[in-house]
Amino acid sequence: MVQLAKWAGAHLTATAGLSSIERVRRLGAARVIDYTSVSLVSALSGMIEPVDVVINVVAASEAEMLALFERLRNGGALVSATTPVPPVAAQRGVRAARMASRSDAAQLATLVRLEEGGQLEVFISDQRPLTELPEVHELAETGKLHGKTIFVP
Repeated sequence: MVQLAKWAGAHLTATAGLSSIERVRRLGAARVIDYTSVSLVSALSGMIEPVDVVINVVAASEAEMLALFERLRNGGALVSATTPVPPVAAQRGVRAARMASRSDAAQLATLVRLEEGGQLEVFISDQRPLTELPEVHELAETGKLHGKTIFVP
């Protein structure tokens, strides 16, 4: 997500755990918040400038979603992959959307070109038999999995 936002021209503030901070910076984030040492709400309250877009890809409490919403400029956009967007978003002209994946051959071709051209790094952390899918899912849910896992038959 960081790489694609950077590729699109965004100036990024991202969250990451301690073990991922340097990688997230290297991938394009200008500012990285260590969510293991400070709450998202506290970190956001220290930001002076509002932002144009917030993309949330982790489960967040209602208070965290409202804090994200409060950091947006009027007319900004709040996209969430997990937590519903606060209903008050429309009051400030904020565009709100739930993120979902879809099959799109043109987008996939763009991603392949970016990766082949060295503009997109795919971090593959492991290769496992498909029979280990439940264990890998559990690792991902507990935050112990970093990067992508390739499953083989």
